[in-house]
Amino acid sequence: MKTATWFVTGSTGFLGRHVVRELAREGRVRTIGLGRADSVPPSGIDEFVKLDPFSIEPWEWAVRYFEPKVVLHLAGRTPPADHDSMVRDNVELTQVLITALENVGKPVRFVHCGSAAELGDVPESLLPANESIEPQPLSDYGITKWQAARIALGARPAVDPVVGRIFNPIGPGQPASQVFGRYARAFRAAGPQRSEPWIIAGLSSRRDFVDARDAAKALIALGRNGRGRQIYHIGAGKSRSVGEGLEILGNLAGCRAPIVEDRAEVSRGPRDSVADIRRIVDLTGWCPVVDFRTSLEDLWNEVIRQSADSAT
Repeated sequence: MKTATWFVTGSTGFLGRHVVRELAREGRVRTIGLGRADSVPPSGIDEFVKLDPFSIEPWEWAVRYFEPKVVLHLAGRTPPADHDSMVRDNVELTQVLITALENVGKPVRFVHCGSAAELGDVPESLLPANESIEPQPLSDYGITKWQAARIALGARPAVDPVVGRIFNPIGPGQPASQVFGRYARAFRAAGPQRSEPWIIAGLSSRRDFVDARDAAKALIALGRNGRGRQIYHIGAGKSRSVGEGLEILGNLAGCRAPIVEDRAEVSRGPRDSVADIRRIVDLTGWCPVVDFRTSLEDLWNEVIRQSADSAT
């Protein structure tokens, strides 16, 4: 029996769809997705509400009508996007939602989905990065995500906020705007016959890649057991190079062409990034279980399925 209602903003996105699937698999809560009028509801959702996301009144109505116990806030804008879009979809949307929850005044756990981009370039001597590191965001994305996180953490009672700061989510559903999603599709389109080298920037950059399904479970765990007004790092707790991931995808695609680092283009972001995940592990018992290769294999298999579907 479903005894509580949870809201999921951004339920149609990369992480949001995994959150909805996991909640549906558990079958413990009623899941309400909220999105724009042109949104297509994800599978597994109990109900989908279309509203104007930048107007407080529809949010207040939804909160009063459905009485959510938990709000998982995954909606927002990821790169590439212009500055104004980042501010609107990351900062202003979070402020509207928090204000609506404050105005209604009913107790609610608010889980804000943060990003490692908030931290900026953490010195390698401080890795793995724990939650005490002062954010020094370098990009519009990192700056606006940190602004949104501070709005969430500063919410008035009865809103009980936590921030799940996710490092680099990967796996099935990863969009083409992100490196593995982009090259999985490119390798599929080129096929094994390509002989021209792949010249790609940033192959030596290392990131803490966490499977999106593990990240979804972490956000749900924070919804149930997170300690309020704290930040929790969500990652695999280890880093891998971008080149290693592309080599795996290239092998799955049967690519014969070599993958070569573009030395002429300066790679964006830090050289290395690793999350210290002890806080969330110790408090909730969550831990990542999907390994790096499995994440990429599942991404590749989904790209294959999508290609087959589009061909029929």
